Amino acid sequence: MALRVAEFNSIFNTPSSNYKAAPAYNEQNPVFNRLKEDIDRLETRANQTKEHSNTDQALLYALSPLPPARRIGSLPDTMEEKNYPRAGLLLGMAAANFPSDLREIGIAIKNPFQNNPFQHELSFFRGTFLKKLFENPFVQKIDKTLFSTKFGEKIMDVLKVEIEDFKAVKGPTSITTLNSYKFAGSGIKKLIGNSLLRIPILGIACTSILEMPAIIKSVTKTNGTVLDKGKSLGKQLIKSAGYIGLSTVAIALGGALLFPHGAVLGLIGMGIGSSIALIASKALNKQVDKTC
Repeated sequence: MALRVAEFNSIFNTPSSNYKAAPAYNEQNPVFNRLKEDIDRLETRANQTKEHSNTDQALLYALSPLPPARRIGSLPDTMEEKNYPRAGLLLGMAAANFPSDLREIGIAIKNPFQNNPFQHELSFFRGTFLKKLFENPFVQKIDKTLFSTKFGEKIMDVLKVEIEDFKAVKGPTSITTLNSYKFAGSGIKKLIGNSLLRIPILGIACTSILEMPAIIKSVTKTNGTVLDKGKSLGKQLIKSAGYIGLSTVAIALGGALLFPHGAVLGLIGMGIGSSIALIASKALNKQVDKTC
């Protein structure tokens, strides 16, 4: 990187000037030499930080079939953006879900490729460190999936997704049973039905909470008029909605597509879905920044 006096004041490069642009990197310009060294050092550090972030992200993509790694898949980008409240929430969610994640991994190891056409309804609190909250009647009422909502019923009615069979299966504890369903019809209909059972309502709400720091920051950290702040808020809302929708749908579809062919494949499918969602979300963010 060659700095010249003319880069700081263009008058030194004008034809009428008695001054001539001199290379900064020489013994006669110690101040500029030091400035160059500092800038080069900052550039090197920035490149190293970016490379480190990319390495961390690639590692998390590779480990995404493991539920704890999948839950913190967006952590490198979050840290790069210095969104520390979101990072704390991500790690907190991963810690709270660690018991149920270990159980899920254990089931996959025990029955890695056992075919299972039945899909049970997932829960946000059940089997986690927050399971005590699940004992509350109100929490039990709202801790359900899209399958058990009016919206889910509407989707099934419109797409003619029908239940072929039903059974109760053992839950996380000896006294817990889970409703498990088998869907009739084509592979697409089965995929939709199984996906609806894999999207907890509270999971969507929690993912939305993860986006709140970025949404708030888009307003508080934007200088300018109310219009400027509104534009920044609108851009961030599009980005956040894209992340929430893509991650929710892709993970559910990935798991629902492969889980019937084995628990291990189900974890792999969720990991692939999570990685695809993150990549698509980044592409969406770049497009929003470019066009808005």
